[in-house]
Amino acid sequence: MRWAALCVTACLLGCGGTPDAPPDPLAPYPESRFIVAEGQGPTALAAADDARVRLSAQIRARITARLTVETQQSSAGSVERSEQQIITETTFDRAELIRTPRALQRCPRPAAPDGCTAVAVLDRAEAGGALRDAAAEPSARFRAAAGPALSLGAERWIPFTTALRTAEFHFAELARAGWQRAAIVGGVPADFAEDRALYRALQGEAARRAAGLMIGVAPALGFDGPWAARVEDGLIDGFSRLGVAPHRGACRGLLARPSGEVVCRRGGLGPTCRLTLRVRLERCAGAELVTLELPGIAAVDPRDESRARTRLAGEIDGAKLAPLLAGSLSGVLPIARVDAAAR
Repeated sequence: MRWAALCVTACLLGCGGTPDAPPDPLAPYPESRFIVAEGQGPTALAAADDARVRLSAQIRARITARLTVETQQSSAGSVERSEQQIITETTFDRAELIRTPRALQRCPRPAAPDGCTAVAVLDRAEAGGALRDAAAEPSARFRAAAGPALSLGAERWIPFTTALRTAEFHFAELARAGWQRAAIVGGVPADFAEDRALYRALQGEAARRAAGLMIGVAPALGFDGPWAARVEDGLIDGFSRLGVAPHRGACRGLLARPSGEVVCRRGGLGPTCRLTLRVRLERCAGAELVTLELPGIAAVDPRDESRARTRLAGEIDGAKLAPLLAGSLSGVLPIARVDAAAR
């Protein structure tokens, strides 16, 4: 027996001293072609689900990192921040593209919280192709709206704004797929880069047109002196926050005619004062463009009406009026969108 053991030892030493290393189970999935994530759970199914979640989170992290780099390199920082706000709130939802090979599932300790392991893999080329196909239709619709908008005359505010909002809607959809593709394949695809360039051009044109909009604010009707002045000042400040050029008085582009009233009543919580405000926006020739019915602004104070009026007066300023104006004007004029104005 001892001789037999020595012979085995000698054979092992002669063959290099150690047995061959087990093959790497991830060798068929190189980083250049696949994104891989490992998961754990008490069952093989739970481990596979965990692996899929981790792979999706990995893609989301890559999207965020790429967007941060793009923001730092871009001169149109506000556009990139808007894109990042849209995209990083969306997880990778193409679950059918994520595989969990049975050969890579192990359960050495079943029922333990981490007793099973699994691996999720995503084929970069397959996923990139699927996302490209998914973005094809919204890309075509985006270009169909954005291209003609850039050639519309300077005074055609409503047609331009209609095309602008349509283009923004479709760009948000195609950008989700575009940034996911960029994170998966490792670079911004050429077709998505073209869409982004057109989107930036459209946003730049919208900002230029908004800055050229000169809105005069006429005297506010229906209010007493102090309230009228406060409403007019609030509108001027609110319009300026939307990127247009407001002024008091004469019409040099568009004219805003505000009207409304302040009504105070006693209720269960005490005196409540409410301000209602309408703004008729018209061209200098007198033709109405749109009439804005802004939501009522109210304030209550349990002590007396005078204090309720004071509280209400504090609500009439540009910061609070800007999102209300944007909500009514974003479909008519190329101003900042409602969500951007509200932040």
